[in-house]
Amino acid sequence: MIKNSKDRKYLLFYRNISDEGIKSLSHRLKDSLFTTVDFSSNNIGDKGAKYLTEILKDTQITCLILTNNDIGAEGAKFLAEYLKHSRVTEVNLSSNNIGDEGAKSLVQHLIQSRITEMNLSSNNIGNEGAKSLSYLLEHSRVTKVNFSSNNIGAEGAKSLAVHLKGSQVTEMNLSYNNIRVEGAKSLAIHLRYSQVTEVNLSSNNIGDEGAEFLAQFLQYSRLSKINLSSNKIGNKGAQTLGKYLSYIGVTELNLSSNFIGHEGAKSLAQNLHYSQVTKVNLSSNNIEDEGIKFLAKNLNGSRVTELNLHSNNIGDEGATFLAQNLKHSQVSELNLSSNKIGNEGAKFLAHHLEKSRVTKLNLSSNNIGDIGAKYLASYLKYSVVTKICLNSNEIGDSGAKFFGDILYYTRVTELNLNSNNIGDEGVKSLCHFLEHSRVSKVDLSSNKIEDKGALSLAEHLKYSQVTEVNLSSNYIRIEGAKSIALYLKDSLVTEVNLSFNYIGGEGATFLAQHLKGSRVTKMDLSSNNIRDEGAKFLAQHLKDSQVTELNLSSNHIGYEGAKSLGQHLKDSRVTQVNLSFNHIGDEGTKYLALHLKDSQVTEVDLSYCNIGY
Repeated sequence: MIKNSKDRKYLLFYRNISDEGIKSLSHRLKDSLFTTVDFSSNNIGDKGAKYLTEILKDTQITCLILTNNDIGAEGAKFLAEYLKHSRVTEVNLSSNNIGDEGAKSLVQHLIQSRITEMNLSSNNIGNEGAKSLSYLLEHSRVTKVNFSSNNIGAEGAKSLAVHLKGSQVTEMNLSYNNIRVEGAKSLAIHLRYSQVTEVNLSSNNIGDEGAEFLAQFLQYSRLSKINLSSNKIGNKGAQTLGKYLSYIGVTELNLSSNFIGHEGAKSLAQNLHYSQVTKVNLSSNNIEDEGIKFLAKNLNGSRVTELNLHSNNIGDEGATFLAQNLKHSQVSELNLSSNKIGNEGAKFLAHHLEKSRVTKLNLSSNNIGDIGAKYLASYLKYSVVTKICLNSNEIGDSGAKFFGDILYYTRVTELNLNSNNIGDEGVKSLCHFLEHSRVSKVDLSSNKIEDKGALSLAEHLKYSQVTEVNLSSNYIRIEGAKSIALYLKDSLVTEVNLSFNYIGGEGATFLAQHLKGSRVTKMDLSSNNIRDEGAKFLAQHLKDSQVTELNLSSNHIGYEGAKSLGQHLKDSRVTQVNLSFNHIGDEGTKYLALHLKDSQVTEVDLSYCNIGY
């Protein structure tokens, strides 16, 4: 995308651009006052990197994104030479192939640069490259670094660890690097001398021994956030971490996807109330009902406010025990998604919500059904819950009706019922009381809603507090789109998502005609087969709307639709537009580029639009 306002951020989301294609873009980029340029997911190689540096050397860029290209060591060298004297403070070269040689080139030139944030993830960098980069960290301004998904190993981790002492780094991501126990030990020893407050060591095979070593030295560090997910940590590692929790300053602990089990959960739980931890993620650890009993008992007196127990084989018994202890805890956000909680578990959770501090509750992907929905609905009015997520729970029309009946009496502002079995009757019942509730965000995507359901919702929007509505992936056609369009101008809705429906060009035309007078600022009409006809009508009416973000991806829009959008976007308030997965081609892209420079557009996605073929 292109920009010529000094205050405006400039992003380019072209796709399939080759080295030669970079040359052809030079005339569009040279005089632009953009600050951010994004060339991710193209076919840019070393030559393209060289061409790009020649084009960009006199620009105002502060953020350069070249992720997922074919840049190797030679291209990294060209980029490094450019970056040394540039204004760039943030560079993202993830998912290329710069290797150890490229890493060395970066070090030689970036020590005196302005770079503070660097992403070199997925670049085949080994321990030799890590050694070079460690020197850069010690002698540069870099504060945030991402080296994830490389081949750094234990030796590379040791080199980085030793040089942390003299660096300004505060955030470090070393996930997916197979640093193993030895790497974890070295990091543990040297973290205490560094400025690092956040570290991600997920997926590194550190096991129990590595976890034990980290736990013993964390008490001397400045760490407040640590991610140890997917590290084969079992009961023994969890036990040692639990033992030292009271001595360290960590407030956010992620141990998801390990092998902690109920015994490990017990060890952690016993020390929670002595720690500073406020956010704990134990998802995917096979904790089961027995482990939940220990966690629930020890929540009393702890500082934990966010608890993630996603995918832990928790059934009704565990849910019941947790529910009974919620009133003694500080927990305000509770994630129990993807467990085995049925209507009995839902019943006890509902009953005890009224005495808890829980404001955000996620029970998605369980087995709650209509009966469980009834229990939850009955007690919600006595709770302080403001956000509830019940997607993928086999809730049908009767379950939706139960929620409709009590919404007026609750504090709920966000209601997520996506991926259930709610049809037109369920929507009608739910929406009847919507107008008297506090609900501002409603997600009914991936249900069985057709035109009649869309009409019921639209009719009640006028008197409701709803500002965001998601009806994507339903069975809404032209008449449903017309109903929504008619009532939009009298509602408070600012964001509407109708993606993956069947509104077609005629439905899009009707929506376009009724945007005038509405408050809608974000509209997603992707995957609706609106074609050039619908795109033209939307384009013509954008000038009379408040729309700033528009998603028209996957709509069979061709040159004519792109041409019309180009002509009319300059008179609109639109700042972000997504046209990916259409058939715009080179000519359509040129036309858009020519006209967008006079618009307010700051971000445009033209990925997979047959450009450069």
